[in-house]
Amino acid sequence: MKKSLVSLCIASVLFIFSACQSSDLDYYTGSVESDSYSVSTEVGGIVEEIFVREGDTVKKGDKLARINVDSLKFELGRLKAQSGASKAALEKTVKGSRSEELDKARIQVSQQEAVVSGNQQDYSYRLESYNTIAQLYDSDATSEQSLKDAKAALDASAAKLESSRQQLSYLQEQLRLVQNGSTKEDIDVSRSNLDASQWSIKSLEDSIAKEFVYANSDGVIESLNYLSGEYAPLFTRIADINNLSNLWVKIYVEEKNLSLVKLGNIVTMDAGLESADTIKGKVVYIASEGEFTPKNIESKENKQEIVYEVKIKVLDHIDAVKPGVLVDVYLGDSK
Repeated sequence: MKKSLVSLCIASVLFIFSACQSSDLDYYTGSVESDSYSVSTEVGGIVEEIFVREGDTVKKGDKLARINVDSLKFELGRLKAQSGASKAALEKTVKGSRSEELDKARIQVSQQEAVVSGNQQDYSYRLESYNTIAQLYDSDATSEQSLKDAKAALDASAAKLESSRQQLSYLQEQLRLVQNGSTKEDIDVSRSNLDASQWSIKSLEDSIAKEFVYANSDGVIESLNYLSGEYAPLFTRIADINNLSNLWVKIYVEEKNLSLVKLGNIVTMDAGLESADTIKGKVVYIASEGEFTPKNIESKENKQEIVYEVKIKVLDHIDAVKPGVLVDVYLGDSK
C-alpha cells in the first residue's frame, strides 16, 4: 500500500514539474500538444443546428453548425425590390421624357403665357387710370383718397404681373429640361443609386451564404461552445478542433545541457504505451533566447535557472499518443 502511494506521488510530481531531469541529466518530461484551431461564425444569429459532438473526428470542410439567417433573407427581398426601382429610374433618366410629358409641359407654358398677357393688360389699365387720377388730383378735381386707391390698385396689379412672369419663367425652364432630356449629372446619380443597391444585395447574399459553419482543419472536436437555440454573435468562437496529425512535445532544457540537443536531432521518448516501448521524435524548434524556468515547472532547485524551450515533433505511433499525455524525452542518444 505504501509502495503504491509513493508511486502515485512520483507521478504527480512528474505532472507538475514538466521539465525535471533524471539523475543522468538527459531525461526531460513534457506533455504532448497539437495544433488547435478555433472555428468562428461569419454571421451572427441563433444557432439553428449543430451537426457534431465533442470527440467527433472531422475533415476540413465538414459542416459543424448552421446559423439562422431568416432576417437577412427578408432584408434581401426588400433590397431587391429597391434595386428594381432604382434600375427603372435609371432607364427613364437615360431614355429621357416621354412625348406625353413634353406635351404637358408645352400646354402649361402656353396657359401661363395667357395669364401673363392678361395680367399685363390689367397693369396697363391700372397705370393709365392712376395717371388720369393723378392729373385730376393735381388740379384739385378729385380727392386724395381716390389717388391712394388708384395707387394701391396699380401696386397690386404690378405684383400680380411679376408673380405670373416668374411662374412663366419656371415653366419655360421645365419645358427646356424636358426637351433637352436628362443631364449627365442626373444619369450619374441614378446609376450610382443602382450600383449602391446592387452592392448591398451582393454583400447580403455573401452573408447568407455563410449560414453554415465549416471545419477549418482535419482533427477532433475538442469543445463546442454553443448549444442549439443560443445566439452566437458575429465572429464568435463556436468550436475548437485539435489536429492530431501534427503532435509535438515541449520541454525546457537548461543552458548547461543545450549541447545535448540540436535542430533535426532524432530523440527517443517514452509515453508508457503498451503498443510501443519507445517513440521517435525530431527536434524542430530551439528557442533563441532563454527564460527563467516557467512557473508551472519550477522547483526550489531550478527556479532561478535559465532554460530554453525545445519542441520535439512526434514521428511515429501518432494514433496511440494523445494531447495531454506525459512523455519522457531522452536526449542522451540524440543524433
